[in-house]
Amino acid sequence: MKIISCRRRRYSEHHGKIITFRVDRMKAPDILDKCIVPRPENFDPVNYTVNIFSMYDGKTYDVTLLCRNELMNYVIDRFGDGVRTEIADKEHFTATVEVSVSQTFFAWVFQFSGGIRITGPAAVTEQYRQMLEKAQN
Repeated sequence: MKIISCRRRRYSEHHGKIITFRVDRMKAPDILDKCIVPRPENFDPVNYTVNIFSMYDGKTYDVTLLCRNELMNYVIDRFGDGVRTEIADKEHFTATVEVSVSQTFFAWVFQFSGGIRITGPAAVTEQYRQMLEKAQN
């Protein structure tokens, strides 16, 4: 696999996009002295790292989360202080976040034991429900 590394960005010719690679799994990477692949248009490295959960990436969605108020710091820590939030009721707020939906995203939600719930879109809530169902069986 040929990997072109330009500072901290890694472009995969195979995938045709910026990818996060695990260094411990690389056998013989080609590290070049200069960038030969132009930076993708509208690429924001900060946004990229916020949306990817533990290096695993999936389809990107705008996901709505219903969260207990006391979990606001966790949401800000994960998605940044620019996260879109609204008051839902006295005990909850909603956060709309752009995420690369993966098992590690679902694991992040799960760790709050129902304190953060995925409320949309339907495709993501269904994926999460199916994953939870498989875990029970």
